Amino acid sequence: MRITVSEVCRCELDDEALKLLEEFPKMLEWWAEKALTYVDQRIGRQRDTRYAYSMFRNAFYKEWREKWKEWNSQYAQTSSVVVHSSLQLRHPDHASEKLNLRMRFATVHPKIVRVKGGVLRVSTRLEEYARVRLYPKSPYQEKMIDQAERRIWQIGHVFLTPEYTVMPLSKSIDISMERDPALEELSASLKI
Repeated sequence: MRITVSEVCRCELDDEALKLLEEFPKMLEWWAEKALTYVDQRIGRQRDTRYAYSMFRNAFYKEWREKWKEWNSQYAQTSSVVVHSSLQLRHPDHASEKLNLRMRFATVHPKIVRVKGGVLRVSTRLEEYARVRLYPKSPYQEKMIDQAERRIWQIGHVFLTPEYTVMPLSKSIDISMERDPALEELSASLKI
C-alpha cells in the first residue's frame, strides 16, 4: 500500500528561487495563450479527450524550448500541466478567458528536487540550482524532512511560494508487517 502526506513548511528562498517564481507565471501565461489557440484550432470549444494533454504539450514544446532554452525542460511539463488542468476545470463558456494569476508560485517536478541539510535544492537552469531553506514547525516535521533527505519518502510535485513550500511525500508500506521502521521513527517524534 502507498501512503502520501503533504508537509507545509515556512521557507526562505535564495535569489535563484525568486527568479523561478518570477518566470514560472510567465510560462503559465504563455501556455494559456497557446491553449486558447489550440482549443480554437483543434477541438473547437469541446472538452478535451484523455489524450489531449500530451497532444497539447507536444504541439508547442519546441516553441517553449526556444523561448526558455536555458531553463530545465521539466518546467515545460509542469507549467503546461497546470494550465491544462486549469482549463479542464473551467466551464466551456469561460474557456477563452485570460488566465488571472494573483499568486506568485511554481510547481517543481520531483525529478529535479532533492533535500539536503534541511534545504530543497531545485534544478532551474543548466548548472544552476535554487535553494529553499525549510523551517519545520515541529519535531515530527523535522523527522519527515530528514526521512525525505534519506529517501525513505519520495518527494512529489513541490508547490513553492515566497513564504511556504508544500511538499508531498509518499512511501510504500507492507501492511502484512506488524511495524514499519520509518513510521515508528515518526511516531516517536510525536511523543512528549
